[in-house]
Amino acid sequence: MHRTAAKLALALLVVSAIAVPASAGSRSDRSGAPGVQRVTESVRIVDFGFRPRRIEVDRGTRVRWTNQGQAPHTATGGAWDSGTLSSGETFSRVFKRAGTFRYSCTIHPDMTGRVVVT
Repeated sequence: MHRTAAKLALALLVVSAIAVPASAGSRSDRSGAPGVQRVTESVRIVDFGFRPRRIEVDRGTRVRWTNQGQAPHTATGGAWDSGTLSSGETFSRVFKRAGTFRYSCTIHPDMTGRVVVT
């Protein structure tokens, strides 16, 4: 019985290793209803700018902002506010309707960006 449990544990370990995405930078993740893949697009906050500054996505896409700089920043639009993101921290939001959504950093107002949802 102990041998069977060990084999089962090893099989589960192998299956879970295969199911995990190859890198943390994967552009999509599983969320929502089973079998539905939701795409994630990334915006990097580098120095004092958003990269890319303009991003175009389909409805239902999750956009994730990651502060890769040393200074604190925000990603703040009319309907959302990331709060202060320290270096290495992330914030994400799913865009469910079409339109152009402008955002900025409330700490550094010259930092601006746009999410265009089609």
